[in-house]
Amino acid sequence: MTMIQKPKELEKIKKPQELLEFMSDNLSYGFIKRSDGKILKNRGDKEWQDSWLNEYFLQKPEELLKNKFGVCWDYIELERSWFESLGYEVKTFYMAVIRDEGSKLPTHTFLAYYDNNKWYWFEYSWYNERGIREYESLEKLIRDANEKHTKSLLKEGASPEDVKNHKVYEYKNAPFGASPIDFVKHVIKKDNQQIIK
Repeated sequence: MTMIQKPKELEKIKKPQELLEFMSDNLSYGFIKRSDGKILKNRGDKEWQDSWLNEYFLQKPEELLKNKFGVCWDYIELERSWFESLGYEVKTFYMAVIRDEGSKLPTHTFLAYYDNNKWYWFEYSWYNERGIREYESLEKLIRDANEKHTKSLLKEGASPEDVKNHKVYEYKNAPFGASPIDFVKHVIKKDNQQIIK
């Protein structure tokens, strides 16, 4: 496993809560178009929808800190670099409705870390769930995140069939520069573990 280098801007940050506060103060939701560097900030806009598949690319932590805009996929790699640099055990997860015909429903990635015999869900990107939550086990953490994401998808118009096809995958570092299609292929490949069917 290749460890990501922690960006210099994060060197003074020593606690998970400080990282969350730093991200809240310095990063916003959006993505940088690959072709022209334009920042798209609203997932509901037509330009976002038209550009996402061909223009999004997974940023390195340094790029994210420079550009100040990212999505959960980008944030996870920044979080991973910070937690791993301080020796935390971390696991990263991807939640999505997986159907042969595809899905336009939102996906989500999140990071869990282990500290003092407990697991913590570190959440920055999902504004309504932002914070750090403590769990007695990783299984309880994953179950809670899965339930919250499923409820969120139902509010976005997911069908019972969609919910039945909602899955959670544990994944390792995704390749920087990856398009959405490449990112998802990396996450759901056979050697990554599907946690919840």
